[in-house]
This record gives sequence, structure tokens and C-alpha cells, in this order.
Amino acid sequence: MQRFKSTLNDKGLTLLEVLIATTILAFLTISLVQMTDSGITTKERITREDEELTNTERTLLRLEMDFSMAFTPLYFSYLETKKPLTLPSEAISRFEAGNDKTYNNTTEEDLIVPVFESLNSNSFRFLTTSNHRRSTQTRQSQYAWVIYSLRESEIAIGNYDKPLYELVRYIKNENIYSLENIEIDDLRPTVLLDNISSLEFSYFDEKKEKFVENFAEISDRPIRFLAVKIKLNWVDENGNMNIEEKIIRPYFPLQNVASLKKTKEELQKGVNPTQ
Repeated sequence: MQRFKSTLNDKGLTLLEVLIATTILAFLTISLVQMTDSGITTKERITREDEELTNTERTLLRLEMDFSMAFTPLYFSYLETKKPLTLPSEAISRFEAGNDKTYNNTTEEDLIVPVFESLNSNSFRFLTTSNHRRSTQTRQSQYAWVIYSLRESEIAIGNYDKPLYELVRYIKNENIYSLENIEIDDLRPTVLLDNISSLEFSYFDEKKEKFVENFAEISDRPIRFLAVKIKLNWVDENGNMNIEEKIIRPYFPLQNVASLKKTKEELQKGVNPTQ
């Protein structure tokens, strides 16, 4: 019977062969580790970028919800001159008042008129109906005072050497008709975004047919807004400037209150306004 000789080397691998195999394995391992690290770094960077974009979108949605549900009865009614109710001076700042520091608090339907106030170019205070009561038996409703403002941020971004700010939202959703003045220091702040370069509010003036930066510049009396334009400049982790601009309009249908008042006066005089 023919026998086959084994071609295996009973002596095993030489040192040179082991070194070559080890070197190849080392290169493969290093490449695999680099690819894994690169994948992890890319994932973390994309996650941070997504978080920045998500936070920005969430902030804009919060702004849109509050501003679009801003409330004043002057959207659908008009001030009615009645006997004024005298109130302490600290209550005057949040409600419509006359020059004699009295509380002219009523519309035709006896509704209280809150004051929309631009504290500065990047701060605004108003009454909104966007509040959600989280628990029962609390002195809350859908109404709440909201203040948006900027404050200095402690966050620093590597290659960006200019000051950064935080957009802070303050809310007072209990005892909104209290005569006590609203103090920001007494309210708990909620930081919505913390890498802001600048924030600008501008308000649409119906007579001028343009947006104005100062709310007090609105024609007649600054007691309501037809639209607010928000320009938000924020910086990402790479130091790149991003610009977000949004125009928000109130949900309440705007009535021609001057026409309503004229119609009522004509009806009281016995004049048919349709003639």
C-alpha cells in the first residue's frame, strides 16, 4: 500500500514568521481601533449637533406657543371709560392705567386689560393663555404672566471670544391678578437656550406697516401686538454663528375695535349703522 508523506513541518513556525504575523495583527488591530474611535467621535459630534438643533427648535416652539396665545381683551373689544378704581402704585405696572395713576381696568365687557411691556430690546413681559395646570386644586388657569429675558452665560466656546447669553423664561401662573408687583427674583427661571449671541424682538406697527424695535413706538398705544418678529443668533460648539428668524402672530382674531365702538355709539343714538 502506497503511503503519503506528511508535508507539515514538525519544527513549527520560525521566529521571523511569528514576528511578521504579530506585526500584521498589530496593524489590523490599530486600524480597527482607529475606525472604532472615529465612529464614536463622529457619533458624539452628530449627537451634540442634533441636540443643539433640537434645543433651538424647542425654544422657538416655546416662544411661538407663548406669543401666539398672548392675551388682551383689546384684540376683540375696546376700553370703556368708567369710574376708575384706585389701586396701589405697584399694581399699576402690569395693568392698563391712566395718567392719574388709577386703574382703568375695564373694557366694554368689564374685562381687565393687561399691559404688554418691552423691558428692553431683548426682554418682554405679557399675559398668555398657554399655561397648563399640572395639578388640581391649585390657584391656576390657562392664564399666566410670562417674561423672556437674556442673562450672561457661563459657557465658553473654544474659538468664540465674544460674550454669550442664556435665554431665560420666567412665569407667574398663580394669583395673576394679585396687586403685588412681579419681581423676577421671586420667580424660578427656566433656561431655554444657553449659547446665544443676541436676541432681538421687533413688533409690527399697523399704521407704519413695518416692524419697529421699540414696543413703545407702536402707533397709538402699545397695548397689543399684531405680530412679533424674533431674531435669534446662536453659536454652535464649533464657533459657527447660526441665525434663526421667526414671525409670530396671535391666535386671537383681530377685530376693528374702533369700528365696533362707533357702531355701538350709533346704535345708542338710534342710528342704523348699515344705512
